[in-house]
Amino acid sequence: MFIDIVTVIVILTVILFFLIVLPIKKEVAVEGLFEGARYDRAYDGTKYRLFEFRQYCKECMEKWRNAGEEPRNFNNTCTSTVPRKAKDIGTHSYQKGDVVKLIVWKNIFGTIKKYKVESSDFEYIDYYDYKKQLEAKKAGFENVDEHRKFLQKEYREKKWQGMIEKHNLSRDEAMIFEPLVMPDDTEVKRRGINIFELKTIQKKELYECIYNKDVQSALCDEIRYGDELYDRFQKENEIPQNILEHLNVCAQCNYMFLRHFSTEAEVRQRFNLRTTNEIRDEQNARRLNITVLEYQKQYNENWILIHGGENCISLKERAQYAKGAELTMERQEHINTCIGCKRMIIADRADFLATGQIGGLTYQAYEKSRQTVKPTKK
Repeated sequence: MFIDIVTVIVILTVILFFLIVLPIKKEVAVEGLFEGARYDRAYDGTKYRLFEFRQYCKECMEKWRNAGEEPRNFNNTCTSTVPRKAKDIGTHSYQKGDVVKLIVWKNIFGTIKKYKVESSDFEYIDYYDYKKQLEAKKAGFENVDEHRKFLQKEYREKKWQGMIEKHNLSRDEAMIFEPLVMPDDTEVKRRGINIFELKTIQKKELYECIYNKDVQSALCDEIRYGDELYDRFQKENEIPQNILEHLNVCAQCNYMFLRHFSTEAEVRQRFNLRTTNEIRDEQNARRLNITVLEYQKQYNENWILIHGGENCISLKERAQYAKGAELTMERQEHINTCIGCKRMIIADRADFLATGQIGGLTYQAYEKSRQTVKPTKK
């Protein structure tokens, strides 16, 4: 009897061992347009390999089509992880932009023991293109282009009416402006550059904002892509101490973390978190090796150059000057000291003579760029 019990225990132990070690369940973890993979660790120290897929994966797209509701993934990015100890048995070569699927094998307890990446027949469609198709169909239009033109017409009318009421313009004066490109058009003129140079600058500024080398750490990725962190906060209403400390020195993570919560002010107050602008000013001042006050002065001066200040040329003056009117002596004195306004009104007049609008040339450049055929992803 004793031998029988020992034998049973041994057999059960062996069975349990193989159940833990052997992968017995095969499944597709995620399938979509591959963006990248890297090794990382969670806030609890668990090491894993993170696979990222651009926008929405196959499962998300199918749920979207069937349920009619857009998925709410963080940063419109689908991710999947495998333990760092899991064995990669794949032989397929893949790179960013390939449509692939991540296949995993799990043991009886659901732990991934091995995995591989291989090509997929999933027909990827750009998230923004698909969303526009759904919106056009819902609005009763046969194609996206017809719907886009309708929305543009609606938007122009709304903006023109707003300019008439807010800036005391006549309808003719308001309609001189092309609302679809107004902010960018004003900025390129005040800076003295073209629209494509502006887009390059904006991308660079955005990159520097997100990937500021002064504070870059492993916590940045965890905050920007860590769904577990947000789930934990929602459940426990607590933020780990190391995350809190990082949020008070990294403006980018501070902003990206708090924008998830409708009660941002309450979260800031409860956890004594500083404002994004306060941290940003300190970061940039340190990067430029100047004081915070010096940086804020530079920032304000640059803001006026790009966007204009209270005493800068108004929309009414821009419209009148573009059509051939001259500035008063007082306003002439202003543009002699404000390079942004001087560049802008000179460009406005040239723009109006060429297109009959302020912003016409910028709009034409946008349309030409939009109609350029982009290479199809393989």
